[in-house]
Amino acid sequence: MENSKLMPIVVDPDGGEILSVVGGNYRVLVSGKQTNGAFSVIDMLVPPQNGPGPHAHANFYESFYIVDGEVEVHS
Repeated sequence: MENSKLMPIVVDPDGGEILSVVGGNYRVLVSGKQTNGAFSVIDMLVPPQNGPGPHAHANFYESFYIVDGEVEVHS
């Protein structure tokens, strides 16, 4: 069996790739390319009464960690 050691991904406070989507700026801290598609981490500041419209993800799960405020999700 091959012994492969995974290295941690470190992102400095100003790091990540900024994307402008649905009226807000999203910062990709860890991309799927960096984790071989295992996961990604995105920091979002969603303005009130805004955010993505109805959509689906067929190939992955999505979860949220809310730091401040509320988010309404329809399923």
